[in-house]
Amino acid sequence: MNGRRAGLSPISTSQGFFFTDINQYPTNMIESVEVLKDGASATYGSDAVGGVVNIITRKNFEGLEIGGEYRDNEVNPAQSLNFAIGKSLDKGHFSMFVNYYEQDGGARGEYDWLVKRSKGDSFIASENQYDSSTGAW
Repeated sequence: MNGRRAGLSPISTSQGFFFTDINQYPTNMIESVEVLKDGASATYGSDAVGGVVNIITRKNFEGLEIGGEYRDNEVNPAQSLNFAIGKSLDKGHFSMFVNYYEQDGGARGEYDWLVKRSKGDSFIASENQYDSSTGAW
């Protein structure tokens, strides 16, 4: 993040690996994302031999920003709210970025296009029909 190593998540995966959880960063705080596919160890150190993803944050943000979104579909509607405030002070700068995101989950059998591609492995029994004459589900 901003050319420095990001902190590791306080919990590990089920295999015991630690990782950086990028979901902890509010999206309205991000100015850009820099992806270096080749080795970048000269700039970022020995852990960057396989490449780097550098998240660049917004700096010196001033003002108030409020946004929201609502998406509705048959299976999993989603809504988000975001808020940003920033102020320049005599001895520094203050910025606060807040995001809220919620989305309902969807089972694999609820998506028609996925049921067709998964060869009938649907939660809905009537969709698990194989046509032996055409060889299609």
